[in-house]
Amino acid sequence: MADKKIAQPKLPGQIQRLAPLAVGDQKLQRHLGYFSGTMINIGQIIGTGIFSNPALILLNTGSGGMMLILWVIGAFSALSGLLTFLELGTMLPRSTAEKEYLAYAFPKPRQLASFVFMTMIAIVSYSAGIAQGSTAFGSNIVYSIYAGEKTNDWQARGFAAFGLTFWVVVNMLSAKAAIRFNNFFTILKIALLLLLICVGFAGMSGRLPDRPDYAINFSFQGTLNNAGSYANAIYYVIYSYSGYYNLQKITDELKDPIRNLTRCGISALAFTTVLYMLANIAYLAVLPLDKIRDASITVAARLFTTAFGGVFGSQVLPVFVGLSSFGYIGASIGPVVMYSGSRVILEFAREGYMPFHRFFSHVHPKFNTPIRALMLKYSISLIFLLAPPPGSTFQFIMSFSNYGGYFFSGLCGVGLILLRRREPDLRRPIKAPLPLVLFSMAVSLYSLVFVFIPPTNKPSGYPYWVPYIVSISFGIACIGLWYLKMYTFNGLDDSYNNDIREIGQLELFKDVYGNEQLSSASLESNFESSTPIDVGKEKQQNPVQIVHVE
Repeated sequence: MADKKIAQPKLPGQIQRLAPLAVGDQKLQRHLGYFSGTMINIGQIIGTGIFSNPALILLNTGSGGMMLILWVIGAFSALSGLLTFLELGTMLPRSTAEKEYLAYAFPKPRQLASFVFMTMIAIVSYSAGIAQGSTAFGSNIVYSIYAGEKTNDWQARGFAAFGLTFWVVVNMLSAKAAIRFNNFFTILKIALLLLLICVGFAGMSGRLPDRPDYAINFSFQGTLNNAGSYANAIYYVIYSYSGYYNLQKITDELKDPIRNLTRCGISALAFTTVLYMLANIAYLAVLPLDKIRDASITVAARLFTTAFGGVFGSQVLPVFVGLSSFGYIGASIGPVVMYSGSRVILEFAREGYMPFHRFFSHVHPKFNTPIRALMLKYSISLIFLLAPPPGSTFQFIMSFSNYGGYFFSGLCGVGLILLRRREPDLRRPIKAPLPLVLFSMAVSLYSLVFVFIPPTNKPSGYPYWVPYIVSISFGIACIGLWYLKMYTFNGLDDSYNNDIREIGQLELFKDVYGNEQLSSASLESNFESSTPIDVGKEKQQNPVQIVHVE
């Protein structure tokens, strides 16, 4: 009797063009499950935005009713962006999100789009975001010290620098400890928001003194009609929802990533959207509009002071608001925090994009953390924290760091549509509805264009258009850096990823698609042998090249 042929599955073709997974003691461990993954996204979404941005949003919309509508639009925009990124993330299951998606969708010339994103956003803007988050922490602590009576910019920066230093040490010593801290601070944020919401319900039931005029607070009276102001307001709303896909920046550390990316992303966004809407209603139920506008980035602290008064309201609860921002700086994982930012720099170096890429490509074999990348991220963040002059630092950093992010987010949507036409047979566990993909791109385009219309309420200390021009200028300058690195120094070929490409692609397949229950022997038989290569401390024999097997 002739032996029956065993049907072998067709290996995902995209594996061939994805960055390889690190091997040996340079590989980061997959230690994140559904709970931690969801807490990571929730912790990043509930960052400083909901505790700070309502004042800035109201300032740019003019009325409480329009402010609530923008929060609904922001939730819908986040949903469209989430589904867009989930299609890309489950199709291209590697860490760094935009870097990998842009490199795959726009490989020529020499990964220009990915390089500019990594230089402009991953290194610079993410660091600016960390500085912004730490500023919110420091401001709330200073608010607590002086019971809201005065502010001190340099004291706030001092507390912020302490927060940065604390978190970089934690992230250096243990990735698992950083995640445990994240889970703790995320639960603290949720508890704080729930308390804030309960205060709002108490206000609406008449249990608090000095109840504002709800006929004004929840109306459209005073609504502005300036497109530039709305572009600024949308900036702050979208920023408050950012974090919905941040788990995709550390996909390499997530167990069963194809399944968990979707579960964690949808769970986190649904939960935080409900909290956000109720929290904004609470602000309007307790504070008059003028107090919200004047609160700047301490609006949550102002609410607690109004509701509770005394030491508890003006000094104790603002500390917890500050601690929420403190947790955001380091353990929450997203585009503007220490943990994921260091991983993105690590991959940036391993691809050969940056100077001294071999040095920054290293993971500490004992702690299994990218200590050198963390130190670089820490140093750049300190510059953004300490260098700007006193004034509208928070608004400037937010505008600068977000502008390029919206451009590349929209470009990822363009790449997704191109891949559907160019490679329709790629394995796509999730397919985002085209109207939502287009809506996500439209929001990005709106945010990029209409910010140049003069807003009604302009920031103090600099012309309103300066952060956007600075962001564009820096992006153009990055093209020169790309040419120097990719052509003069041949970065892609002289890289860690190029050294381990074949064996690293097999490692990626085993890690991501191992639930298909293919044995190692079966996998090895589906690959062609090549010459040995030197990887880290050990010789890795029989590197492989992925081929399709019917």
